[in-house]
Amino acid sequence: MPLNWNIDSFEDCLANAYLEIGRYDEAIIEYQRILQLNPNYPFAQYSLAKALEKNGQLEDSQNAYRKFLESWKNADQNISEIVQAQKSVSS
Repeated sequence: MPLNWNIDSFEDCLANAYLEIGRYDEAIIEYQRILQLNPNYPFAQYSLAKALEKNGQLEDSQNAYRKFLESWKNADQNISEIVQAQKSVSS
């Protein structure tokens, strides 16, 4: 039987820390770097949208939320991130 590793990627830890402490410019740069490596990383896209929103870049934030929603269009619509993204796009 092959080994099964259940290790989450920690690629976004630094970006998440920057976001948490309010260093939005650095968070944005990190999330953009992550998305260049893996454009199909929905939580990085969602967090980028949050960082942009908190940094006052509302148009870019809404675009990032739209990309997140598009990448997760088949997901459960009750997931908190989807609900929040839909609210942000519609406001």
